[in-house]
Amino acid sequence: MPRIIIQWQDQFVRWHRFQEKHNQADAFRTAQAHARSTGKRHRLVDEHGQLLDLLERRMKDMTEQLAGAFELTAEFEF
Repeated sequence: MPRIIIQWQDQFVRWHRFQEKHNQADAFRTAQAHARSTGKRHRLVDEHGQLLDLLERRMKDMTEQLAGAFELTAEFEF
């Protein structure tokens, strides 16, 4: 039975172990939900350390957040 390890990346570009699953689809859903809630990059690796998938927060969420920040700073006049 394959082991799928979920890892997340901190702001110093270091990978940390989050969880281990035996079902790749379940591991993907778990990593995707955690990436959305934390805003951190996640990856799935097998027991040998080979990369299976790389997940980031959804681009739509990121662009909405950036748009909100831009609207706050767009009121400055030069």
